[in-house]
Amino acid sequence: MSVKASQSALRMLKVFERLARMQPVGLTGLARALDTDKSALQRDLATLAEAGWIQPSRGDARAWELSHQLLVLARKPHSSQVLGEQLRPLLERLHQLTGETVYVTVPHHDRFVVIQAIESPHLLRVVPPVGLIVPARGSATGKAFLALLDDSEREHLFAGKLPPEISDELDQVHAQGYAVSDGELVPGSTSFAAAFTGQSGSPAGTLVVTGSTDRIKRAQWPVIGKHLVNAATLASRTLMADAA
Repeated sequence: MSVKASQSALRMLKVFERLARMQPVGLTGLARALDTDKSALQRDLATLAEAGWIQPSRGDARAWELSHQLLVLARKPHSSQVLGEQLRPLLERLHQLTGETVYVTVPHHDRFVVIQAIESPHLLRVVPPVGLIVPARGSATGKAFLALLDDSEREHLFAGKLPPEISDELDQVHAQGYAVSDGELVPGSTSFAAAFTGQSGSPAGTLVVTGSTDRIKRAQWPVIGKHLVNAATLASRTLMADAA
């Protein structure tokens, strides 16, 4: 028997997320943004404040902002942090080989999130901050990850039926081991990604190399791709060994 989600909890989470994006924000502004009743919203805010998640803004006592509770909890290591540290040596080696920005992503619902990154030393560079959300569509990460899934899993993550040309591209990515996004997501940048697997054998995330399109010539693509495939293979072996 399926268990229904708590609608009041979902509402409060939406309040918390919107407040986090708008902070500091007052009751009226938050109610307008959420298109909700002020009295119900005021009860949600009082509950979040009593639980220690939000506090009155230092600059305006009538507005709310997040407390330090989130930072306190974030200091405790979780699986993504552990994974990032496990793959850090491989990321550093990939950075040395390519001279470009490199990072690790893991799936987050129907998207991906950056959990570890090393910046390129070049003046003109792409710098994805840890926590950046990467969409499945148009990204090298999405292509590399989707390429290791079956058709039904691909369509679920892609949020719809895949056009034939995209299915063909994913099959090609699967065959060569890495994906390329040439300005599709961020104009002026070229990104490469290879997926690595976890202990279950399913894709667990991607390693990514990204840099300026002006600097990364097409002749370099196979070389970068080879480095990525090797690094992803080692990442999969590392995670398998650590799980043993």
